[in-house]
Amino acid sequence: DGPCMDALDGLPPPNGCTRGARVATAVVQVHGGPEITVVDVHTTAGLNQDCRKAQFQQVFEDRGDGRPAAYGTHNLVMGDMNIDPFDADQAKYDASAKYWNTRVGDGKPFHYLSSSDGSGPMTHVVSLARLDHVVSDTLAGACTVQGVSEGTSGPQPAGCTYFDHRPLLCTVQMPR
Repeated sequence: DGPCMDALDGLPPPNGCTRGARVATAVVQVHGGPEITVVDVHTTAGLNQDCRKAQFQQVFEDRGDGRPAAYGTHNLVMGDMNIDPFDADQAKYDASAKYWNTRVGDGKPFHYLSSSDGSGPMTHVVSLARLDHVVSDTLAGACTVQGVSEGTSGPQPAGCTYFDHRPLLCTVQMPR
């Protein structure tokens, strides 16, 4: 019956490094299908690795109320993670990227629907990095970066601006 305002449920990290919820959950009931727990993430940018790691811990361990933000049977985690987990230096020296890489990738609890390695398209126009990711524990599928991936139209629809990120368009399916 119209827009659902305040539909996302989130908390600041337990360590208090930010006041607002940068990790938020919505439970979506798929018509004729299962519930999907969707976690929207926009971690702290820059050098604050400890805060970013705390935000990732909210996604996978405890959002501040004793359960992870990705608490459903079928979880879809997406957003601006502010890390490029495929960058060798970040994967080695950034505590938040190291933590992310223990949870996401081949043989890990979550797998990529967006780029799964360093050969995927860049999503951040300024840094030329892969900062935007879509991952799941059960859903299958793939994503394209609009205006960057082969076969996608220009960088943006007429009249729209995306600031410094390119949007991901994903098609997902339930596991068989």
